[in-house]
Amino acid sequence: MFDFPTYFIAGLTGIGEEIYESARVDGAGDIRIFFSITLPMLAPVLKMILMLALVISFMDYQSIMVLTGGGPLGATNVMFLYVYQLFFPISPGSRAPQEFGYGAAVSLVCAAIVGIFVGIYLILARRLDNLTE
Repeated sequence: MFDFPTYFIAGLTGIGEEIYESARVDGAGDIRIFFSITLPMLAPVLKMILMLALVISFMDYQSIMVLTGGGPLGATNVMFLYVYQLFFPISPGSRAPQEFGYGAAVSLVCAAIVGIFVGIYLILARRLDNLTE
């Protein structure tokens, strides 16, 4: 599905060995090399991983819907699955009413929560951009 270590390894192989060698010749230790070379050069990869993890964590309700349907007494229910269940009741034979108004209100709250997380992501992405300057 989403393989975090592969992206980190790809980012690390993009950093040339000559950069590390010149830092060691200048007398930099391992910690200084990590914070001054490795972390700033991994900033674009870290931004991408952070963005993909954010999107996947919010949109991964399909597997929960298929496997547990919200779980025993809603134990595995997540935000977007709850909104989906408000608009489309899962039980095919039940006469549960569709709650469009409540579902719309809950989805607006969910959009506000996602907006807050996007704002936090943008702040972190800007700070990661400042690392490379």
